[in-house]
Amino acid sequence: MSKAAVHNTGSPRIRSGNDSEPGVRVLLTLLSVTLFGTVCNTVVNVPLRDISTDLGVPLPTGVLAVTAFVLVLAAAMPVMGWIGDRFGHTRVLITAQLLLLAGMIGAALAPTMTVLALSRGVQGLGCAAAPPCVMAMLSAVYGPARRTRTMGAWAAANGIGQALGPPLGGLLSQPLGWRGVFWILVPVSALLVVALIALVPRAMPHPTRLHWPGALSFTVGVALLMSAAALGPDGDVPLWAVGVLAATGVASLVLFALVSRARVVARRNIAAFVPPALFVTPRFFRSGVAACAQMFCLGATLVAVPLHVTGALERSTAVAGLLAFALPAAMAALAPVVAGSASGSDPGSCCAPAW
Repeated sequence: MSKAAVHNTGSPRIRSGNDSEPGVRVLLTLLSVTLFGTVCNTVVNVPLRDISTDLGVPLPTGVLAVTAFVLVLAAAMPVMGWIGDRFGHTRVLITAQLLLLAGMIGAALAPTMTVLALSRGVQGLGCAAAPPCVMAMLSAVYGPARRTRTMGAWAAANGIGQALGPPLGGLLSQPLGWRGVFWILVPVSALLVVALIALVPRAMPHPTRLHWPGALSFTVGVALLMSAAALGPDGDVPLWAVGVLAATGVASLVLFALVSRARVVARRNIAAFVPPALFVTPRFFRSGVAACAQMFCLGATLVAVPLHVTGALERSTAVAGLLAFALPAAMAALAPVVAGSASGSDPGSCCAPAW
């Protein structure tokens, strides 16, 4: 397939040299990037107790191997959408995979918990580009007619990654040790870089102005609040320091609301990074709360269950990984069903009974 250009003017489109239908290789590559990023997120959950013991830190500190990834992922993801538009989604995905590859090597070689947490943060930064860039590419390549089904496939890949991460980490860490888990993932990351270069159409950059005051205040506010939540249970961080982080995060989000008001951004002739009014829109609010609750429960379960199984129940990491497999596996299996139910109708109606 020839290289193609993505033009983000209104609704982005893929326009190939021969106007042929995009092949399944593009879809599989983009879904593989999604799946791999999700695996990287959850692969350390099961061997977390072994990591803490090996690095000589208490378990609450060892949890930073999980939270560092998630914190950077969540804080950087909104900005990554603009970066993808600015520099081209394919180019950003390739760069992100190289970052992920570097983070894997750093984690495998980490001599201390601090280095491991920093390496996991680098991995989170690399994975932050995947959701906005992959979804934009899927919409551009397959168009509105198949958008619901391709997004269902994306959701399934995300769920499969959630399902594979814990058992993969448990099964590999038992014979290879927790460092071996990262070494196994290094060549997979390298293979995805090659696949992105060889198979995915080039996305032309679509330079757009960024409302920097809103982007910075929003990103810093989210990062500080999540840092406070992550460091709160850790006895090594004074309570007053956690309070300062949380208060500064709230102040940054208040600043975001002030600088992003319609009248303020109108004077600059630039769109707000995220319109504050969007957060109180009923549909957005319901969807946001549902997604937050779902991911909170899933994340907490995928950390707490393996720790309980390897600790109180004194089972192996392999057993813990397999037990943690059930919930995300069910999510992956049901994602295409939900996508099919929503196809041709209002997707929000699928969640209506829950509200």
